[in-house]
Amino acid sequence: MRTVSHLTVACVMGLGLAPAATAAPGTVTGPDARTVVLTTEDDDRILTVRSGDVLDVRLAGHHDRGRTFSWHVPSASDSMVLGKASGGTSPEGGAGRRFSANARGTATIGSQRTCLADAGYRCPEVTLSWKVVVTVR
Repeated sequence: MRTVSHLTVACVMGLGLAPAATAAPGTVTGPDARTVVLTTEDDDRILTVRSGDVLDVRLAGHHDRGRTFSWHVPSASDSMVLGKASGGTSPEGGAGRRFSANARGTATIGSQRTCLADAGYRCPEVTLSWKVVVTVR
């Protein structure tokens, strides 16, 4: 049954249809570890995970009328609670990072979205913040 559940998760994730902030079975650091996917729509969510779980943050950028609305690479407020792994940005303005739930406690994962204008265009002077509060048990 474990093989089927992993195949299902891989197929769903490959299609970009993974539901936001749902836990999928995984074998990241042990047999009971989970991977939790967080997206732009999970802003202001409060979430509890177990030590050993992995959080995969995927924030989508947006290009519209000569402006690219780009996210900064997400960061955690407490690296002892949520250790960071790989992360980066995309040319389309998206950003992401994987975090590992290392120790009991609470940390906030956050990012900011800013605007970059093409030549001849102007950006609104607004910065959008995104955050998720994570408690590790």
